[in-house]
Amino acid sequence: MIKHYLTICSAILFSYLITSPLLASSVEFVTVTTFGVGVSKKDAVQDAIISGLEQINGQVMSVKERAAIQSVVSYEDGVEHESGREELSQDVSSRTSGIVRSYKPLSFEPIDNGGLEATVEVTVAVLKQSKQMKRTKIAVVAGNRTDINTKQVSKNIARLLTASRKFAVLDRENSAVIQQELSRIKKNGSIADMVRVSSAASPDLLAIIHTELIELNSKKDDLIATLEIIDYSTRQIKFSQKKRIRLKKMDSSSKTDRKVALLSKKLYQSLIEKVSQPVVIGGSPEKITIGQGADFFTVGDIVLLQRKGEQLLDKYTGESLGAELTSVGKAEIIFVNPNISIALSDDYGMEINSQDIVERRIVVTKRKSTTKSVEKMKKSIKGFLDDI
Repeated sequence: MIKHYLTICSAILFSYLITSPLLASSVEFVTVTTFGVGVSKKDAVQDAIISGLEQINGQVMSVKERAAIQSVVSYEDGVEHESGREELSQDVSSRTSGIVRSYKPLSFEPIDNGGLEATVEVTVAVLKQSKQMKRTKIAVVAGNRTDINTKQVSKNIARLLTASRKFAVLDRENSAVIQQELSRIKKNGSIADMVRVSSAASPDLLAIIHTELIELNSKKDDLIATLEIIDYSTRQIKFSQKKRIRLKKMDSSSKTDRKVALLSKKLYQSLIEKVSQPVVIGGSPEKITIGQGADFFTVGDIVLLQRKGEQLLDKYTGESLGAELTSVGKAEIIFVNPNISIALSDDYGMEINSQDIVERRIVVTKRKSTTKSVEKMKKSIKGFLDDI
């Protein structure tokens, strides 16, 4: 148990330290005129620069962040100051903070307590996050990075999450290359590169994968895979799921890979159901478009449609217990592609309005497949999953 939680803590630390800068988008320069006070001109300029950063970022800086700014601010009468390489490395720790590109004192006025008020023009380089970064950010981490099955399941789930377009998947497979690039940027990068480094994204969720191979006899093994979803901010386990699949020791490597891929897909589908449940994104009450494709649904699947209502809260802890759900109806999947599914309603009087679609209030739960769909599925896996 102690080893298990050490793995979780290590994964959280690893995600913080090795976040890919490639997820960042373009950099823009924002210029504002701000005011600061101090006992000297330098102190007043420092205070004005800090006020400018807080104004642009919309948040108050910590003592540590203020100290980082103060340590690199100098002042000479009438001189506009351009930030140098050494100063750029003194980045502000907050994710939303920018880097001071330049600052120019415009005027100084005495104030009642004997100090000075400085008017300063500050230009700050800030990161414009890409639209993809508005998605839930998730990092997939292998609990045992030396185990071949754990690594394969982790890669499969990361690939499925990326293809789903529901998550921003943070890279954890190329840590050495990422660290090398970060070191190069800190040494030789442009201002824009430095902003990207200091604005690296942290995950909202960690998906930690464990596998265990259990020998049943001389011919067969069971591969058990466990998926744990960790809330990055609270370190709490939000969701845990375990799946298993049977492997034959005489299976070819390609057949084993296909079985491991199926196991990975089952875990992925469990994650989707819990973390990002499919929703209705368009269509009509008769023919419904669902924002989830062939990675989750199969033609012939029967789905239950429910409308989300008010969030239910635990009256003692205030913790969310999920949304109140009311049944809307059932439908059958008649078409799937990689991105969407279309379902035909069994009730043409089903009430789904435009507001339901805009607010993504209709959630979709897979119930069961029709006999035709089940037979088709059995036929498609016959030959390499005959012993599951």
